Amino acid sequence: MVAGVLMMIISTLAYSFSIMNQANEEVTQNITDFSRGSYDLLIRPEDARTELEHQLNLVEENYLGVGKGGISLEEWTDIKNHTDVEIAAPVASIGLFTALDRTWMMEKDPVEPVYYEVEYSTSDGYQDYTAQEKTFMYDFGEPHLRFGSSFDVSSSYFGEDLATFNFPVSYHQVVAVDPVEEGKLIGQDFSPLKERAFDPNTGYFEGKEGYASIMTLSDASVPVEIRVTVDALEPLTDSELAEIYDHSVEGNPILTMAEFPEEYAELVEEYLSPKRLHNPKTLELSPSDNHFPFSEGILYVTEDGKLSIGEPDDLPHYGQASHYTAQRIKFNLEPVDYIIREDGSLAVEQVGLDDYYQAPIYREMHEEVIYEVDEENKPLNDNEFFAFVENGTYSISEHENQLASSPLGIYGGETPYLKSDETVTLHPSAIAGSYITTPAHGLISLEWAERVKGEDPIDAIRVKVAGIDGYDQAAAELIESLANEWEAQGYTVDIVAGASLTEMTVDVEGIGEVNQPFTTLGAADQILHSWNALQLLITILFFFVAFTFILFIFHHMLKTRQKDEALLAQLGWSAKHIRYLRLKEWSRLLLIPIVITLLISSFIGIRTGNNTMLIYSVILSILVLICYVIAFQLVKKKNSQVVLLGKSILTQNIFFHFPQILAACIQILIITLMTSFLPFFLLQFIGNVTETRLGVYVHGNIEGIFLVMVVLLYIVGIITVIQSLSNLWRVRKKEISLFNTIGWNKKKIKQYFLKEVLIWGGIATGLGCMISLIALALVVELSFHIIAGNIISILLILGLTLLIANQSMNWFFFRGVDDRAYQD
Repeated sequence: MVAGVLMMIISTLAYSFSIMNQANEEVTQNITDFSRGSYDLLIRPEDARTELEHQLNLVEENYLGVGKGGISLEEWTDIKNHTDVEIAAPVASIGLFTALDRTWMMEKDPVEPVYYEVEYSTSDGYQDYTAQEKTFMYDFGEPHLRFGSSFDVSSSYFGEDLATFNFPVSYHQVVAVDPVEEGKLIGQDFSPLKERAFDPNTGYFEGKEGYASIMTLSDASVPVEIRVTVDALEPLTDSELAEIYDHSVEGNPILTMAEFPEEYAELVEEYLSPKRLHNPKTLELSPSDNHFPFSEGILYVTEDGKLSIGEPDDLPHYGQASHYTAQRIKFNLEPVDYIIREDGSLAVEQVGLDDYYQAPIYREMHEEVIYEVDEENKPLNDNEFFAFVENGTYSISEHENQLASSPLGIYGGETPYLKSDETVTLHPSAIAGSYITTPAHGLISLEWAERVKGEDPIDAIRVKVAGIDGYDQAAAELIESLANEWEAQGYTVDIVAGASLTEMTVDVEGIGEVNQPFTTLGAADQILHSWNALQLLITILFFFVAFTFILFIFHHMLKTRQKDEALLAQLGWSAKHIRYLRLKEWSRLLLIPIVITLLISSFIGIRTGNNTMLIYSVILSILVLICYVIAFQLVKKKNSQVVLLGKSILTQNIFFHFPQILAACIQILIITLMTSFLPFFLLQFIGNVTETRLGVYVHGNIEGIFLVMVVLLYIVGIITVIQSLSNLWRVRKKEISLFNTIGWNKKKIKQYFLKEVLIWGGIATGLGCMISLIALALVVELSFHIIAGNIISILLILGLTLLIANQSMNWFFFRGVDDRAYQD
C-alpha cells in the first residue's frame, strides 16, 4: 500500500513539475516573442511624465499627439547616431488644424424658386449634437432675390445652377515625423512627405514655399452629418418685394441681414416663410469613404443623394469656394486632466460647452496664429505662409489588436465603448476637446516642425535598440543600460519593451462609465513576477503535502520496525541478519516504486522527446531517499516520555497519539491553506496577468496547465490525508478492539473517534484559515467575501476530514462486520 502511494506521489509530482516547467518555458517564450513592440525606449524632455504615469504606470492612447516640445533636432541626431540605436523616430506634435475651409454644393434649377434648410450635426457615438445656428436660403431664382439665414451663408451661395453652403468646421491632429525613421519604425512608405508640394488651385503662387506635404489618415472620417430640406416656393410678387425693401434697415436687406439680425429674422418670418409650399424633400448626407480629414477635392451631392468628393478635372460642371489660409491658425490642446480616485479608478470632468454644437468639452484649447493676414485675407509676409497639400494617405489598421503595445503615441486605433453597453462605441466629435485622444489625422515632415512650433519642437523620440531580436534577459539588461545612460543626460526615459494594452474604466461626466484603452508599461515584467510567484507557491505546497507525509510515514514505519527488530533480537537474531532483513524490506519499499516511476518517465521521454519528467523523477527519488535517512536518524533518538494532558480521556488520547495525529493535522492544514488562500491568490494572479492584452494571451496558453497542477495538488493532498488517517487507525487497532471488548457498539466507537478528529481537525483547519487570512492581507485587500470564503473553506475541509475518517474506519475495522458483533 505504502509503495503504491509512494509511486503515485513521485510520478504525480514529477509530472506536475514537468508541465510546470513546460508552462514556464511557454510563458518565457511568449514574453520573448510577443512583448517587444515596435520600439524599446521612449525618450522625452525632463519631467515629462504625467500624474497618470507616476501613480498608475499607464499612458493613454495617442498621448504624443499633445506636447509642447523640449528636444531639439540636434539632440535627436545625436541619439539617432548612437551605436546601439537601430531606429530613432521623433514625434513633434504640431497641433490641431481645421480641414480645408470650403463649400459643398448640389445642382438646382437656375430659375425655379426653392427653399433650402441645412442642419449640421456631429456625434461622439453616445449622443448627437445639432448646430445651434440655423442655416437656410430662400432662392427665388435671381441674385437680388436670394435671402440667406446670415451674411456668411449668402456670401458663400453661388446661385445659378448650384446651391452652395459652407462645409462645417472640424478639428484634426497633425504631427511631424521624420519620413525615413518613421517608415522604418512602422513599415509604411512616408516618402511623399519629402516631396515638395504646391496647390495651384488656390492661386497663391507667391507663397508656394509654404505648402507642406501632408499624408492624411485613411482610417479617419470627418465626423459630421448634413440634413438638407428642400422645398418649393411661391414666387415673390413685386409688391411683396417692395415691402421687404421698405421694412429693411436703410432699405437694404443685406445690411439688415449683416448688422441687424433680429430685424432680419422678423422680415423672414413675415414675408418669406409663408412662401413655402410645405412639400419638402429631405436628404441625409454623410462624407463619403474617400473623404479624409485633409482631402482637397470638390464636395458635391450626387444624383442618388450622396455627399461625394472628386477632383476638379473630373467635375468641370462643379465648383467650390475655398480659402487657402485655413491653416494659418493652429490649436493647442491641453492633456486630459484625469482625476485619479483613491481606488485607482479614473474620472474626467467637463470644462465647458462648444458654442456651435453645444457639445461638452473636456479639456482646454488655445489658439496660436502662425502668420498674419491683411484685410483681403492675404498673408502679410509670404515667407511665413503655411498650408497643407494632401500627398498620400496612411493607415493604422495594422497596429490594432497587437499583443505588445509600444505606445507609438499617434497611431492608436482602439475604440472606447460604454461600459454598460459594449455595442455603443465612442469617438471624438467634430469639436476639439474630447476626452478621447485621437490618432494623428495628418503627418508632415519634421523639417516643418521648427518653423511652425519653434525651437526644440520634438516631444518624444521612440528608440528601437540594435542587435536584439526579442525581449529576453540579455535584451532587458541592454535596454535598461541605455535608459540609464540617457536619463543621466537629463531626459525622461521609459522602457516601453514589455508594455501591453489594457482597459480602464473612466467615469466621464455627462456620459457615464467608459472603457478606454491605455498602455501598461512593464506588463511583461508584471506577468513574469506573477507567474513566478504562482510557481513558487504551488511548488511549496506540493513539497509540503508530499514530503511531510513521506517523512511521517517513514518515521512511523521505522518506529514500528524498531519494535519488531527488538523482538527479533530477543529471539536470537544477529544484528547482521536484522540489518539484512531491514535492507531487503526497505529496498523493495523504496526501489520498486522509484524504478517503476523512472521507467514510466523514461518511456514518456522517449515518446515525447522531452526528458523533463525523467529529470524531475530522479530529483524526487533522491529527495525520497533523503527523507528516509532523516526519518532513520530521528527514530534513533531516545524517546521522550509522553505526558498526558487534559482531564478527559478524549484529550489525553489526542496527546498520546500526537505523533501520528500530527501527520494528518499538517496535511489538513495545508489543504485548508490551499482552499482558503489559493483561490483568492489565483484570482489576484489572473487579475494581474489579464489586465493587459499580452497577459490575456499568456494566461490563455497556460490556463489549462496550472488548472491541472492545482487539481493534482488537491489529489495528492487528499490521498495523503486518507493515508495518514489510515495509519492512525492501524496504530489504534488494539484500542478499538478494547472498546469492543468492554461492550461499545460500532456507532458509539465511531462517534468517539470522530469527536477526536473534530477536535484536532478543527484546530488544524482553524490554524490554516488564520494563516491564510494573514497571507491574503499581505497580497490582497481583505473583504467580506474573502472572510466568508475562508469560513466556508473551514467547514468544507472539516466536513471532508470527518467523511474521510468515517470511511477509513469503515474500511479498516468495520468492513463486512455486522453491527450486532459490537452489541453488549
